[in-house]
Amino acid sequence: MANNHQGSVEHGLKIINEIAKVSREEGVRGGALKFQFRHLDTFIHPDFKNNPNLPHIPRFVATRLSDEEYRTLTDNVRENNLTTIATPFDEASVELIGKLGIEIIKIASCSASDWPLIEKIAETRKPVIASTAGLMRLRVEPSLLHSCYKG
Repeated sequence: MANNHQGSVEHGLKIINEIAKVSREEGVRGGALKFQFRHLDTFIHPDFKNNPNLPHIPRFVATRLSDEEYRTLTDNVRENNLTTIATPFDEASVELIGKLGIEIIKIASCSASDWPLIEKIAETRKPVIASTAGLMRLRVEPSLLHSCYKG
């Protein structure tokens, strides 16, 4: 879902319910919905929070949801018999994943060498999907091995 909820729980619920409806109608087994979490208070350096020249920051701020709003969305995902997945971009977001009971964690390719984040994810002992995107092989293997042996 990323920021497709547009900062609106109602819109997020509509997305979830439509995905669930299509999954049921088409007989999709193992349907899932993935969230992206960033703890904006610490993820964005204070010097850049109000910089209008950085295109992603205003979007992150405008679509920010509270932990309770995310709980509403993740509860709805489960009520629709879908699996919850989340990509955390910082350690605080891994803690939110635990609080919400997210079932699977996805490591973004941009986080493949973020050792503190990977170690925090490994501590959860949850299943992990590691995105490799266009990473070079030598950069991917240490991340995957590190996660496997630590977790």
